[in-house]
Amino acid sequence: MTHGMVSAPQPEAVEAGLDILQAGGNVVDAAVGAALVQTAVDPQMCGIAGFGSMHLYLADGDVHTCIDFHGRAPLATTPDMWEDLIVRECDDGFGFVLKGEVNEIGYQSMTTPLTIKAFDEALSRFGSRSLAEMLAPAIEYCEGEMLRNPDMARTYRRIAEHGVEDFYSGEIGKQIDADMRANGGLITLEDLASCETETVDPLWTDYRGHRVATNQPPGGGLMIVLMLNILENFDLAAMGHNSADYIATVSEAMKIATVDKDARMGDPRFFDIPFAELMSKDYAKAMAERIKRGEKTSVPRMNPGGNDSKETTHICVADRSGNCVTMTHSLGSSSGTVTDGLGFMYNNCMMVFDPRPGHTGSL
Repeated sequence: MTHGMVSAPQPEAVEAGLDILQAGGNVVDAAVGAALVQTAVDPQMCGIAGFGSMHLYLADGDVHTCIDFHGRAPLATTPDMWEDLIVRECDDGFGFVLKGEVNEIGYQSMTTPLTIKAFDEALSRFGSRSLAEMLAPAIEYCEGEMLRNPDMARTYRRIAEHGVEDFYSGEIGKQIDADMRANGGLITLEDLASCETETVDPLWTDYRGHRVATNQPPGGGLMIVLMLNILENFDLAAMGHNSADYIATVSEAMKIATVDKDARMGDPRFFDIPFAELMSKDYAKAMAERIKRGEKTSVPRMNPGGNDSKETTHICVADRSGNCVTMTHSLGSSSGTVTDGLGFMYNNCMMVFDPRPGHTGSL
């Protein structure tokens, strides 16, 4: 294998991606096939009822774009529905703890899932193999591993046979809808039938002579642009990788970007993000000067603390022609909910919304 590469945390996913490339599939086929294997062998890190972002650079087809498939708040959501349930902010500052943990565990914690729709869309637009073909390695893992998941295998076989719309408007969708109604969930068949991914141009910045592309909000790309623009004002190489000065400088840049994320970066469909200022080199230089003066940025949190959770995964595929697909997909920290007979777990991405009305990330 000398004409391509696959990088992922799960060896099974890497092997599946390499097999697809060796069989003549392209980088999109390999990325989706490998990601589906990730859902089978690492089912609490990611799944077809999750969310994420896919970044595609296809030199062969002159394509450079991002498919955004972040979860959508169900149509039943209201801005103030959880305002009276706030207990505290999460330890890592990523969401809020509510009474009854309704935003984190169970049937109200999930956003409308878009992962399987995004996989199908990527293959339809840019792949050379069908979703049914790319589901086959994942189905084999579901049926053949020591820890078997025959329900998930049946679900995947049904999607392979009937297409992804079965998940969103067919029999699988109806099962999801019935389960939600029976257990007080927010997602309905209308949510499933109406949710769509978004195709957006990448965000761009220059970093030390390199052109860097990343994803648009509500993904985290704008934070990356801001951090790179700030760090461009420092001689990081002279500091030495992971030296005290290096870590302090990078940490301060990350803290500044986090504060701006909290205050000024929301979903652009609902929040007016000041892109021009946040992406400007002048703003970044001013932030760098603060760091050089020794000013420390405070990241406001209702309760200080932190954790080292592992609740998402990544896949990157590239070939010798310069084609590349990189994707993060996740269940959040997972809702713990599985519809009887379907075998997959739902995301709990409702926890990332701010239950306080009027904030950048409000419901």
